[in-house]
Amino acid sequence: MKETLVTLSLVLAVAASMLSPERAWSRETAVAGTLDSPPTFSEHVAPLLYRHCLDCHRAGEMAPMSLLTYREVRPWARAIARVVESGDMPPWHADDRYGPYLNARSLDQDEKTTLLEWVRGGAREGDRSLLPEPPAFSDGWSQGEPDVVLELPAPVEIQAGGDDEYHYLFVPTGFGEDVWVSSAEVRPGNKRIVHHSTVMVIPGSLIEEGPNGPTLKRVGSRSQHIERSGYVNRIRPDVAVIDDGCSVPGGGDFTGTTPMEGPQIAVYLPGKGPDQRPPGHAVKVPAGAYLMFQMHYSPIDEPASDRTRIGLVLAEPGEVEHQVKRVEIWNNLFAIPPGAERHEVTSCYTFPRDVSAISYTAHMHYRGSSMAVEAVFPNGERKPLFAVPNYSFNWQTTYVLREPHEIPAGTRIRTTATFDNSSNNPLNPDPSQTVRWGEPSADEMMGLWIEYVER
Repeated sequence: MKETLVTLSLVLAVAASMLSPERAWSRETAVAGTLDSPPTFSEHVAPLLYRHCLDCHRAGEMAPMSLLTYREVRPWARAIARVVESGDMPPWHADDRYGPYLNARSLDQDEKTTLLEWVRGGAREGDRSLLPEPPAFSDGWSQGEPDVVLELPAPVEIQAGGDDEYHYLFVPTGFGEDVWVSSAEVRPGNKRIVHHSTVMVIPGSLIEEGPNGPTLKRVGSRSQHIERSGYVNRIRPDVAVIDDGCSVPGGGDFTGTTPMEGPQIAVYLPGKGPDQRPPGHAVKVPAGAYLMFQMHYSPIDEPASDRTRIGLVLAEPGEVEHQVKRVEIWNNLFAIPPGAERHEVTSCYTFPRDVSAISYTAHMHYRGSSMAVEAVFPNGERKPLFAVPNYSFNWQTTYVLREPHEIPAGTRIRTTATFDNSSNNPLNPDPSQTVRWGEPSADEMMGLWIEYVER
């Protein structure tokens, strides 16, 4: 319920700010125009909205309004100018100095000028014959019609008034031969309760049939560090605290474990689009493999059910030049003191072989403030790779590089995250508590996911 209230309050706050006359956009704040005449919706603005905004701003998606047609857009014209000028929209939190990024949502200066000048000029519709064809979204899929659709074996029932729930569900692919997935998209069956879903590829050899369906054959040594409470896992309170993961073997992950490596095929997160790999890159799904759906369900005030599905776009084997893999780099041993405004946590991982990094994802919860990643090369040289200076739990983007970052064997990846557990953090569930690792959103996590190909 806490998460639902926070999300609702954010929507109401944004709506209120959009309607406040004292915050109306003015000509003085606009960048000098470069067009010979004021831009129009049909010719100039619609193409920008189609390219940058419709993943969220269309019927049935997470945004509070659709921006598909002129009639839908016109009432929000001044609000659009405000959030574009401030940089709040489109949401993009990576430091662009370490890009460029293939999936960049941010507007360039010319695009910003066009939108601001459109508002200044009266937000005119213009000649409808110049309106481009809007993007087609097949059955809600942002990536187009998938080649294969797989769904949870049965609806998951969530009771009213409970806590966060994590469910791990295994779906057989039924593939009789290896297939290559170039793009994948997770579509929740019920967005009111699905906070996120992570879908991993699990070889059939690691699956066994249990009384409640397929399950993993073995559980790793992480089980000695965590305890189960209802439907969620949390770190045991007696596990030693290590904030500086880079100071110990394992880099901050649970003692005796190694960072998780393997193909993650897709993730549904707040504000995240489909997992689309660069041309020539794909994830391998072996014959007979299963997909493991890690489902995080948020509390709700009435009974609800969900049957999430995933759509796969397949590549021909001859089109695939690079097999995409992924490593998860965690510090799971930290503790954030009560009231701490800028608490620092580090994690480290050394690549054992030459790789090319193709994407980065930062993952924290409500108290996450920032994350910065640097490479320490075998010769001692240090180089920044990636940064999210203003992390937002509501926008957890996977940032796909236009050109890969080359990382030679022996390079140490050092990640530094900061957390705000103070009362100044409006999303903080409880600044009076010491916060440790746990699956519920009110607990915390500190993770960096790197997708890469071996060189």
